[in-house]
Amino acid sequence: MSNEERPVTIQTTDHPWIAVDLDGTLMEDHHYPGFGLPRPGARDAMLYFKSLGLKIMVFTTRTHVSGLDGKFQNVNKIINAIHAWGVEHDIPLDYVWPYLKPASILCFFDDRGITVAPDGDCGLTGEEVWEMARHEFNIRYKDKIKDWLREITPQSFATEQK
Repeated sequence: MSNEERPVTIQTTDHPWIAVDLDGTLMEDHHYPGFGLPRPGARDAMLYFKSLGLKIMVFTTRTHVSGLDGKFQNVNKIINAIHAWGVEHDIPLDYVWPYLKPASILCFFDDRGITVAPDGDCGLTGEEVWEMARHEFNIRYKDKIKDWLREITPQSFATEQK
């Protein structure tokens, strides 16, 4: 079985995660089915979240089996292409989620949200938008990471602290 055909598995309750949309959030919008450049500030933001010990999951509709254009697609090929895009642009991506939203997501960053608005919507550059997203994350979630992890997985947290 090739990597393109191999089922994707992951345990999402072993670590705190953030989920980040791809098109219009991590990457400039309007490039489907291709891939555009990272939005300014996105790479630095992802490196910052990794420095906090978080895992990064891409949460995108690109992975739906019918694709955004309604044509059947090999989901694993799409996942591999997203990972390759991350490597190409030095953006750390731990996983691409191909299913419904998992309960263990700590928070979402999305291009339709207030904190990661599309360029021009709020008169800010991509870098400024991502800086605001990081600031909002710090206010709302940074101090909760350890407690959130302890609540979700008390045994794995205790093991990691030894």
